[in-house]
Amino acid sequence: MGVSILAAPSGTSAGTRPWAACTTALLALLAMALPAGESGTALDQAQVVLKVRDGRWVDREATRFAAAYGGDLAGIRGELARMLFRTSSFDGIDLSRPSLLAWREGSAPLVAVIPISNRAAFLSAFGTVDDGEPPMVRTGERDGTVIYRQNQPGGEWEYRLLVAGSVAYLARTAQECQRLASAIGQLGNEPTAAPLELIMRGDALRAPRLPGANALASLPPLPFSPAEFASVPALAVNAWGGLSEQLASISIQARSDAQGNLLLNARFTARADTSLASWISAQRPGTERLASQLRSPDTAILVSGRLSFQGQAERWAFEQADELKSAAGARWNDAADGAYRGLCTLIERTGAFAVSVDRRGTGLVQSWVAEHPRAFEVVQSAASVFAALHGGSSEQVKLGSRSATLATSGTASSLFIAGDRHAARLDDKASGRAVNAAGDLMQRLDESGSLDAAPALLLAWIDLGRAWGAPPPAEGIPAEQVVVRGMVRPSSAQALDVLCEVPLAGMGRILGRMHKTTKND
Repeated sequence: MGVSILAAPSGTSAGTRPWAACTTALLALLAMALPAGESGTALDQAQVVLKVRDGRWVDREATRFAAAYGGDLAGIRGELARMLFRTSSFDGIDLSRPSLLAWREGSAPLVAVIPISNRAAFLSAFGTVDDGEPPMVRTGERDGTVIYRQNQPGGEWEYRLLVAGSVAYLARTAQECQRLASAIGQLGNEPTAAPLELIMRGDALRAPRLPGANALASLPPLPFSPAEFASVPALAVNAWGGLSEQLASISIQARSDAQGNLLLNARFTARADTSLASWISAQRPGTERLASQLRSPDTAILVSGRLSFQGQAERWAFEQADELKSAAGARWNDAADGAYRGLCTLIERTGAFAVSVDRRGTGLVQSWVAEHPRAFEVVQSAASVFAALHGGSSEQVKLGSRSATLATSGTASSLFIAGDRHAARLDDKASGRAVNAAGDLMQRLDESGSLDAAPALLLAWIDLGRAWGAPPPAEGIPAEQVVVRGMVRPSSAQALDVLCEVPLAGMGRILGRMHKTTKND
């Protein structure tokens, strides 16, 4: 989902180049479909292609973010230049004309077409790399091209850069550069297209090479744990592996609206005649009430929706039984295996579902809720699987007239409870209020909530300040609510669109405040 770009591994610091992480998060997943007439060029082999259609738009957005963040504009522009052009600055680049970077397999994978306004200034700035990569060193000129070399563990890579007609072309050989120049010339302007766009395809769908991706770790982590995916990491790997094999491409576009929000549109296109394509064609966007029922003044993250599983969730879950059994060890007995397989079958009949994360001080409560006609069986099976995976102890507690299972493992606890139409699980991360939170949740589920405003398969809502635990602007002044919104919906019979709206200036203010607090601490 679109909001996933805001996540980072736990333990990362908000004070480590947060502006670099922000620009990466907004730009590292953006590129283009290849223009016509490129047959026989190095771009035919590209699996990741990034196109900057309007460098001036990028510069304006960087300036706006820097002003909100309170950071060094020159530093932010330099980071963007490295990500988008492999240069240390915008010096010598004509930002009014389109450019592209692409990556392919094999040695010296980078391909570039960059319009320039000053050859000497561009050559002085060109050759920067991502953190951790060997430097790209300019070693001389031959065959009318500038030579760059990189020392890699498997041997030396050589690049050639040809400047022709106020455009710089980078490839493995002088001949490839010349073919690029002949086939492309200067990239044409597309006034109505997104300023930034990206396509990933082929092997890049499984292990994408994204410009500046290593800077993502500088963003604060979102306080969201995907339940058993966290305790059995192979589940996430297997889930993406199976999905990526059925994808033809992922394309992502970035633009801004009149209110200054950054708009991201990621399109996942399935390969024809795959089960994923069949599944997408059967999805029908709708409106649900669970989001309004779960939201409280403490809510930091809220995701809700309804999907038609068509047997695929049950089939995939059955295939993962061995991974869970391995993680649970001796605790995975016949009863646990039966509970898991029963839960897999019950998942297929799930109606609307939602997950929320509430933050009160340093305490977090994560709630999972699903509408289900057999909610009590869902809760019983889920509690049994949890006990097998996590161990610990469990006890029965009362929530009014309802009985619930409270399972404790280490400092964390999970509470499983069924209502008349809802199955719920609450994961309490050291807040000590799971029982009270569950009672409040079940009361809200008994009330009639309002419908979502927009039909979708999934809706996401993230209050960044609360999610990141950002300090208020000053004592006694409440923090502003900076909300990222996202949705998933079908765009065709075999494509899903993930739409995301990011208040860029508001995010900059929060990151700037967190950075200052971290430095002062």
